[in-house]
Amino acid sequence: MPQRWSKAAGLRREQIESGLDITFNRVFLPYFLGCMEERAPNRILEVGCGTGHLAARLATVVPHVEALEPSPVMHSVAKDVLGNSNVKLHHSTIEEFRPSQRFDLVLSHLCGHVVSDIDGFCRACSDLVAARGLFVFSLPHPCFWNDYKEYFPRTEFRYAREQFASVALTITKDPSRPIDGLPFHHRPLERYIAALRNCGMAVTRLDEILPPKSVQQLYGEEWRFPRYCALHATRIHR
Repeated sequence: MPQRWSKAAGLRREQIESGLDITFNRVFLPYFLGCMEERAPNRILEVGCGTGHLAARLATVVPHVEALEPSPVMHSVAKDVLGNSNVKLHHSTIEEFRPSQRFDLVLSHLCGHVVSDIDGFCRACSDLVAARGLFVFSLPHPCFWNDYKEYFPRTEFRYAREQFASVALTITKDPSRPIDGLPFHHRPLERYIAALRNCGMAVTRLDEILPPKSVQQLYGEEWRFPRYCALHATRIHR
């Protein structure tokens, strides 16, 4: 899976830095900065940091930030983006990563739906969460995403059934440059909650992300439903 993102690394950097990516710059960046303000963690880990832009921004408000990126080309882009920051970047998968200390907050932004083994992914992330720490991960909202993108034909889509598709990612302000061949796993929300429960964590918060109308207007239409969500989970036993 890491190789799938290699051809997209430069494009994603351009889209983020130019402001074309509304969702990153105007929806998720404020959301995660808000999470940092509420939680005030000292040590965070971003799993699957992509271009590194989120980690770089979080490092301006969090004392210690580490980030993982398994894709060789994406890691190279992130290394450049993070060059002037204090973020400690690792070229590693979450399953291979062996830090010396656990983290107050482990963050995964739009990664859970691309991994095939959600139980293994949640377990690996939860293993790095400190005793009173938090695991936060964002997803395309399982209840509404197919109404928005229709990755699965409406006649075949069943919310309660896990389904897989190879899809093309496009952003609203740059529709002519798709990133194709990306894995997309639809899972009902209860499946993610079960994966967390199975590794000793419990969901304490579910945010259904709807940006202000002023931001929605940048997409050219009002959002009829939340396109994304984020789950917050804490450890109930180790």
